[in-house]
Amino acid sequence: MLISLNEEIQKTHDLLVLARLVKKRIDVPIEILKICAILNPYGVRSRYPQEVYVDDNDTKYAIDSTERLKKWAEVVIETI
Repeated sequence: MLISLNEEIQKTHDLLVLARLVKKRIDVPIEILKICAILNPYGVRSRYPQEVYVDDNDTKYAIDSTERLKKWAEVVIETI
């Protein structure tokens, strides 16, 4: 998406940083920003699983949120 928007790519796993880069070029709904904020800790948890316990509800919520983010990104990419 960043390439399509002619935005500089940054090496990061921080979804909020990436969303803010996108937001410089197009409108990013607040719901998408919230999803990015919610999903960010899961990236850390997957790298350091001994630090935080993730239960089935957390996993389902993260998967559902990821699906919503993915659908939004696909629509945006199609329209660029």
